[in-house]
Amino acid sequence: MNNIVDLAWQIIEMQRVIDWQARELDRLQGIEEQYNTLLMDGIQHGEKMMGNLLQVLTTPGVAQCFIKNQSAGDQP
Repeated sequence: MNNIVDLAWQIIEMQRVIDWQARELDRLQGIEEQYNTLLMDGIQHGEKMMGNLLQVLTTPGVAQCFIKNQSAGDQP
């Protein structure tokens, strides 16, 4: 009889662990989705910033003014 009761408690504990793991998996999947969204937003932001920087630097006269200010000791 004792073995059957021990087995029943083991089964109950295994079910508790399985339930916890299922909740944890759901939670972590949500975090992964948020992480991927933030990562892609950051990459897109970086791409836009680099595009804007290239656009500014290729605007006629901007690079020359930048160089002139650098050689005069001014900070950009």
